Amino acid sequence: MTINIQESPDKEVQGISSIKDIYEKIKHTESIQSQYTDADLYERKWISRLQGDQSETSSTLSKGTFSALQFNTLAQGLSLPPDHSPPFKLLNPSAVDTTKSIYGGFTEIPHPEISLDFQLRKWRLLEVLLSHPSNTKASNTPQQNLFDIISLQEVDHFHDFFQPILKILGYQGIFVPKPNSPCANSGWYSDGCAFFWNEREFELLHQDLFTYKDPDGNNYNQVCIVATMKHRKSDEIVVFAVTHLKSGKGTKQEVTRTKQVQQLLEKLESIHRLDNDSIQQGSKENIPIIIMGDFNSDIREEESCVQHITFHKEYNKNSQSWKSAYQITPPDDSFYTTWKTRGPKTQKRVIDYIFHNGGDNGSNISCTHVMDVPPEESLEPTKLPGFKYPSDHLSIGAIFEIK
Repeated sequence: MTINIQESPDKEVQGISSIKDIYEKIKHTESIQSQYTDADLYERKWISRLQGDQSETSSTLSKGTFSALQFNTLAQGLSLPPDHSPPFKLLNPSAVDTTKSIYGGFTEIPHPEISLDFQLRKWRLLEVLLSHPSNTKASNTPQQNLFDIISLQEVDHFHDFFQPILKILGYQGIFVPKPNSPCANSGWYSDGCAFFWNEREFELLHQDLFTYKDPDGNNYNQVCIVATMKHRKSDEIVVFAVTHLKSGKGTKQEVTRTKQVQQLLEKLESIHRLDNDSIQQGSKENIPIIIMGDFNSDIREEESCVQHITFHKEYNKNSQSWKSAYQITPPDDSFYTTWKTRGPKTQKRVIDYIFHNGGDNGSNISCTHVMDVPPEESLEPTKLPGFKYPSDHLSIGAIFEIK
């Protein structure tokens, strides 16, 4: 196991001390990229998930309401230019995917040396995290309507960038790196999963960081964060899971992902049944649980591991029923979470998800709104990533209410 962590402070972060500084840096970065083409981030809005409510904006927020964002950021180590100098010795040169060794394979996008330059792109990634749909276009006054929960994958700059910057905005975070990150194979920093919470809204009670195991007890290269939180305004306990499952298409990969999903659900259901007053209140069968992550599996594809989550109740009558925040059974044809051109191949898929255990004799949580996705006509010709969006995955978001 080799883990390379970037702990040296980002020099640009050292010059940031306020929310205003952050927004000015984002605007400056966008102005640099806009010299090449339109670089405005795609606009998003809330869409109601309540039956009979067609409102596109969030309802009056109760004290039990909070928002959550799920986002695969596209690690720097997976989108490097051809002339980069790795800070470490190549961990496993034979494992480097040569089809993705130049700009992550995104060689068809215009000016990848600018749009994928991480020194610029990191500020655009931060812009995504701050782009709560109720925020207006940032002007001279920074908007402070932030997501309460942020779930991230492919993070290889947690300690030096995301954590110190988000701390200025009032967040605390947890990070777990992959034990053998593909980024480390290229001599770069290890990527992993990160979980952030707004301290004004949530308090961390317990954390469990783990790596999935194969049938022989050996570690897979995929990880998960399970965080038990107290929602301050409602005084309720909510459990969050953040994960990134095995990549790759095909039956073999789906079998691996299904095993990982089974381990995750077993872990969450053991937490759900814990009889421990220090980390729960009320009925031990009624703790809200939210799963967020990049599952690398499209529910529309045969034998998708995601079907194991959505139909888990049918497989085991004693298990919980899980619901997707978004409509995925069946999904709308216009819905996607990744739409990318890598080399000559373009793929549009739904592989990022937000699940919860509310309703149907489950917990007392419900999803009231989700963020829409940009329509096809607004996307750049090469889709994602690009100047108008800094990752090959689209962020998805939801508003939850604890009743």
